[in-house]
Amino acid sequence: MPLYVAHHLTLNELERRCNEETDPLTRDRLQAVRLAAQNKSRKEVAAALGRTERWVTQTLRRYNREGPEALRDRRHQNPGPPLKLTPEEQSELLEALQGPAPGGGAWTGRKVQIWVQERLGKKISLAPAYAYLKRLRIRLPSLIDRHNITTQWEKGQGLAGRV
Repeated sequence: MPLYVAHHLTLNELERRCNEETDPLTRDRLQAVRLAAQNKSRKEVAAALGRTERWVTQTLRRYNREGPEALRDRRHQNPGPPLKLTPEEQSELLEALQGPAPGGGAWTGRKVQIWVQERLGKKISLAPAYAYLKRLRIRLPSLIDRHNITTQWEKGQGLAGRV
């Protein structure tokens, strides 16, 4: 049974867009519409693109409802979740990061997480804590630095020789 394809673009326009598209996902979606417009079955389109029949159905539904722009990979424009800290709180954190870390040593995601919870009363996970370190341009100790430095705890427990 032939698939329904809305006449947003001609077959030649679909082919031209497929050839010009640089984003792989958008190109696959355009290709699916083009093949369906050539009276290929859902199964044939899916097999040609290495996709599932459900993916083909969803792609065609999106194209038919919203047109060719709906086939774009929208992940590139997604800004992600909003920041947990206000600009004022970020300034306060930046000021704290200029000084020594609580408990000594370098600032880490865990130390930022604890500082935010204690000082600002907000809970954040480690991912945003590291994101704030990165955003505020704080250099974390590299893995090489960490492997070359034996901590006081390791020395006290006698673990330095076993690591």
